[in-house]
Amino acid sequence: MNKTIDVSLAGLLFHLEEASYYKLKKYLRHVKNSLDETEDAEEIMNEIEARIAELLTKKISNPQQVIKVETIDEIIEIIGKPEDFEAEKEYYQNKESFQKKKLFRDTDKIIGGVAAGFAHYIGLDVSLMRILFILILIVSHGTFLLVYILLWAIVPKADHKLSQSKTNKTEFNN
Repeated sequence: MNKTIDVSLAGLLFHLEEASYYKLKKYLRHVKNSLDETEDAEEIMNEIEARIAELLTKKISNPQQVIKVETIDEIIEIIGKPEDFEAEKEYYQNKESFQKKKLFRDTDKIIGGVAAGFAHYIGLDVSLMRILFILILIVSHGTFLLVYILLWAIVPKADHKLSQSKTNKTEFNN
């Protein structure tokens, strides 16, 4: 004889074996911990619980049926492990930081900092970017010089004090 525990998920009542209950509770705790830093963590947890309730409803044939550990394992396999949520969260955070990236001139560099700014923006070595700019200048027979001067005038200067303070805050938080 196994002990059963009644659980309410998304407003629906389910009867779980004791081992199933603890496995589901542990899973939901891990998912919640992986989402703690997310601003929509509570909403996401509600959606996950609703999805679990939906899957459990499909798995059982009778509302009085007791849910076994194997059923919980199947549901965890369908929804995914908490590590998957962390990897997905990291992907979206990187995607957001990439989308917010702006072009600035690096004024600590040679001749206006346009090439250095472009190098930082696209993640290339500054020397390689300068060589690329010189090649474009030669190929364009000097026309690129006008474009460079225009970029020098249009692209804003980078505020190094601000970027250093952000770096220090990031290092402190990690």
